[in-house]
Amino acid sequence: MTPPRNATDIIAAAGRLLLVPLMSAGFLLISCTSGASRSYREGSDLAAAGRWDEAHTAFNKAIELDSGFAPAYAGRCDALRRTQEFDRALVDCNKAIELDPALASAFVDRGNLHDDRGETELAFADYGRAIELAPDAAAAYRNRGVVHERQEDARAALADYSRAIELDPDYALAYISRAGMRAAGGDHAAALADLDKAIELDPEYALAYVNRASIELHRGDHAAALADLDKAIKLDPALAEAHAERGRVRIEMGDHRAAISDAETAIALNPRLAWGYLARGLAKAYLGDDVAAIGDYTHAIDLDPANFEAISGRLRAYLRQSDPGALIDAERLVELQPESAVPYFLRGTARVIAGDTAGAAADLDLAESKAIDPDEIEVIRELRVELGL
Repeated sequence: MTPPRNATDIIAAAGRLLLVPLMSAGFLLISCTSGASRSYREGSDLAAAGRWDEAHTAFNKAIELDSGFAPAYAGRCDALRRTQEFDRALVDCNKAIELDPALASAFVDRGNLHDDRGETELAFADYGRAIELAPDAAAAYRNRGVVHERQEDARAALADYSRAIELDPDYALAYISRAGMRAAGGDHAAALADLDKAIELDPEYALAYVNRASIELHRGDHAAALADLDKAIKLDPALAEAHAERGRVRIEMGDHRAAISDAETAIALNPRLAWGYLARGLAKAYLGDDVAAIGDYTHAIDLDPANFEAISGRLRAYLRQSDPGALIDAERLVELQPESAVPYFLRGTARVIAGDTAGAAADLDLAESKAIDPDEIEVIRELRVELGL
C-alpha cells in the first residue's frame, strides 16, 4: 500500500505555525517634530526591508529627538521582537500605549510579541483592541486569524483572513494565510487561486511558491511543484522549508537520494525544522533503511509531537520491523484524526501483528466505515481477505 499523503496538513501547519510571519500594522498618522518623523520613516523603510538592526537605530534616533513620540516606541518594539529581544520589546510597546492609548498599531505590535511568547490570550486581546480602535486595520484581522487557527477555530480564522483581504485587496500575506485554511478544509482549487494571487502581488515572496508547490504535489503535478520550489530556492537559498518540500517532491518522483540531499540541506539550515527530518525519513524508508528512517521520524516527532505524517511513517517502519511500538503510534494517530480511516487501518494492522485478531477486525470495520476514497476501501477489503478477517 502506498503511504497516504497528508499534504493538506503540511500546508495548514506551514501557513499557521512556521512559515508565515506576523505583520505589523501600517496605519499610522504621524504627528511629531520633523526630525523625529524623518527618523521614524527611515526606520519604517528599513523594517520593511527586514534590516532590523538598522531600523532599531533609526527608531532610537527618533526617540532621542522626541521622547514622547509613541509610534517610534511601537516601531522599536517590533524591531526588538524580530531580533528575539522580547523583554525590551514589551517595555517599548507598553510605553507606546501609555503615550497614546489610541495607537492601534502598538496593540498589533504587542499582540505579535505576545503571540511569539506563546501568550495566546493576551495576543488575541491586543488584536481585538486594535480592531476596535481601527476597524480598517487589515493586519489586525489577519494576525487575529492566526490566533483563531491556533485555537482550531477554522471558521473564525477564515472570516478574519477574508476580512483582511476585503480591507486590503493587495495584502499578499492574507491570501497566503487564507490558502492554508482553504487547503485544510479540502478546497484545494480555492487555495491555489489564493496563492496565485499572492504571487501576482508579490512575485519575490519565496514562501508563497513553497505553499503552492505543496498543493501541486497533492494534486500530482510534480513538474509544477518542482518548478515552484526551484523558484523559491532561487529567491531565498536559505529557506529551509523549500529544500525540505523539494525533497518530498523528489521522493514522489522516485529520486530518493536527491531527496535525502535536499532534506539534509534543510536540516543544516534549520535543525529545528521537523519537515526536514520527515523528508529524510521518508526517503530512507523508500531506500529500505528503516532503522535510520525511524530515527528521523522520531526526531521530527520530538520537534512536532502532533505531526501526523511523521507518526504514520514511524508506525509503518515499526510494522515492517514487527516492533510493538507500532500499536502505540497507531493509538496516537486515532487521537489526532478520529474521523479518518487511515488511523484505524494502521491500528488494525498493528493489532494483527500483536495477535489481536478480534481487535484488528473491529478496527478494519471502523476504517471501512470511515473511508471515502474507493481505493482506500478496496485496500481495506483486500487486507481483510488476506488475513481471513
